Amino acid sequence: MNVTRVSNIIWILISNLILLLANFGVSILLANYLGVNDFGIFMLAYTVFNYLIVFNNFGLKKYVVAKLSSNQLNINEIYSSSIIIRVCLSFVAGIILLIILDLFNVDTEKKISIMIFFIAAFFIVFDLQAFYDSYEKSKNDSMFLIIRNVLYFTSTLALVYIDKASVIKVSVAFLISTFLYIFMQYFHSKKVLPRLKFVFNINQLKVIFLGAFPLFWSELMINIYDKADIIMLSILKGDQEVGIYSVAARLVAAIILLVGAAYRIILPTLSKEVNLTQRNEYIENAVKYLGVITIPLTVGGIVTADQIITIFFSDDYHNSILPFQLLILNVLIVGIGSVFGTLLLAIGEIKYYTLAITFGAIINTVGNLFLIPKYSYIGASISTIIAQLVVSGVGFWVYKRICNPKFKLKLGKVVFISMLMGGVAFCTSLIANLLVVVLVSMIFYLLFLQIFKVINLKEQIIKVFISLR
Repeated sequence: MNVTRVSNIIWILISNLILLLANFGVSILLANYLGVNDFGIFMLAYTVFNYLIVFNNFGLKKYVVAKLSSNQLNINEIYSSSIIIRVCLSFVAGIILLIILDLFNVDTEKKISIMIFFIAAFFIVFDLQAFYDSYEKSKNDSMFLIIRNVLYFTSTLALVYIDKASVIKVSVAFLISTFLYIFMQYFHSKKVLPRLKFVFNINQLKVIFLGAFPLFWSELMINIYDKADIIMLSILKGDQEVGIYSVAARLVAAIILLVGAAYRIILPTLSKEVNLTQRNEYIENAVKYLGVITIPLTVGGIVTADQIITIFFSDDYHNSILPFQLLILNVLIVGIGSVFGTLLLAIGEIKYYTLAITFGAIINTVGNLFLIPKYSYIGASISTIIAQLVVSGVGFWVYKRICNPKFKLKLGKVVFISMLMGGVAFCTSLIANLLVVVLVSMIFYLLFLQIFKVINLKEQIIKVFISLR
């Protein structure tokens, strides 16, 4: 693999690790300080923010990466058109949001927090991450993300330490860190990107709008099948149920985010690769290495769920254990399944990608409607897993049909070693704390990977050191 790409992957991985730790830290601080009900309010506002991001972005981030990775001549027209589309959609989103908040007679604190996140979503309209990725400068953008997430976490920590934390104040801290992130992107872009100029081209605007729409639809469907549970829990049950469920969902989402570091590299790489054999070989390696990471994470999470929730959260969140054990299955499902969805985007088969996501959104919405009233956050967890399985399954089926790959998944050894590791983790957890369990399990797993010759650790470590030079 190209040394620059390996370096980018490492920096994105570090950035996602920091984001994981920041989200994990903020979740712990707020869940324990604010209590179940107020934490549920904060998570509802944050979920609305994620929907705003999807609406404002309109699928343009992935569209820009796919287009500029193969042709960088029209960068200014693409940049200008994407900004115009995003700004217009942001104003539309603001009007719709105000109408919804008024119709549902949302209380003042919740309404203010949601509007603060709306402003943060507006700043993201000017995000340059897609351009950094397209020019293989992900390393630089990852550094800015690290600064943003460290600032957000330390601000939240300071508010809790001085006993001044509230839903609104933490929302403001998130807003400030988001603004600084965008500012750093533009300040540094002059050094690593071509000079960005505003060039209005109505024809290019139409092309980009229509070209990005399928991606927008798929991202909207992703958020429906991935985050609709928070909204529906809030409506059908209440803020307390949202708080309990969010602890589990936030932890799992943080882990998936860490694993997702690879996809910012996989998409531009596959977009450039036209040889079918080499493309299939790339996919085979991606599935193998992601399986090596996600399978033990899933098994270990299930085994140690009780310790994880208990050590970090108060007794009020004991009911989060079972949702966490269920939702962590998505680390494996999404970790491997997203490879095939990413490929469909790279080779231009957006309609199949969109179809898979739409199926998942419909299944999750219907599942939540039936399961949440009776089973609350457990029902929401089950519905989410089923939806993820459908999306990943459809993506894999389409990939097999279009690309006719000759490889097999070859993850049997990894599953076997992970199950053994799970047994070791369970036995160790009976006599030791979580840190010891993790260290013992990790050493056992890496040792057996070498014994069964699944990967060559020495070779991978050498590649890492070369890329960091």
